[in-house]
Amino acid sequence: ADTGAAPADTGAAPADTGATPADTGATPADTGAAPVDTGVPDSASADTGAAADSGSDASSLTCVSTFGKALTTAFGRIDGTVVAVVGPDDVPCPRDNDHVIVQVRMGGAVYKLWVNIGLVAGEVWTRSVTAPMAPPAWMDGWHTTGVKLDYVTTFAAASTSFTSATPAELTALMKKELVVGDPVSIYALGYASGDGAHDIHRYKTDMDGAIVVNPKTSPSKFLLFRFASQTF
Repeated sequence: ADTGAAPADTGAAPADTGATPADTGATPADTGAAPVDTGVPDSASADTGAAADSGSDASSLTCVSTFGKALTTAFGRIDGTVVAVVGPDDVPCPRDNDHVIVQVRMGGAVYKLWVNIGLVAGEVWTRSVTAPMAPPAWMDGWHTTGVKLDYVTTFAAASTSFTSATPAELTALMKKELVVGDPVSIYALGYASGDGAHDIHRYKTDMDGAIVVNPKTSPSKFLLFRFASQTF
């Protein structure tokens, strides 16, 4: 059962620091609700805000430290191109200890998309789904009008179909699937500073986050994520 309820999210995020709101991983059992997101940076976050030097490791060394401000606090879908996939250990990129940060170029600026990978093995579970992407068709921009995604009603996905993963495995998965320079679509909730979005996991009715690996191809490949305590 999914109540459609989700804990309050203030939408706050510090500007220009690369910090993301904290996500505790706690959620009421059997409700399908998302963990609490306080809008406060993770206390253990090692986000330097520094840009990386150029190099051969495209997943991390293409990262930037200057970001746009055009995202709203609505649930939406960002369509753009992959700039970098930054894991917790990708020094000196702006990074976080329990998220992968997918940097996406949209509208001439780069934005931060925060994907929770947890701090311990089994905290975040994942699966992929192949399905057509709902309109609008991929077009560079931040789309919010009529955009919705729900793991249950869109994909008929049950929590039991997800696979447990470690933070390292989730990081490796995204670095494998997301290629720098390729188009990407990410369903997420924007936050107040306008430079990024988060809650890219099971969240609440019609507002579930996901990564679309090949959004210009139909059907497309969706990467879905849930917390271990979420059932639906």
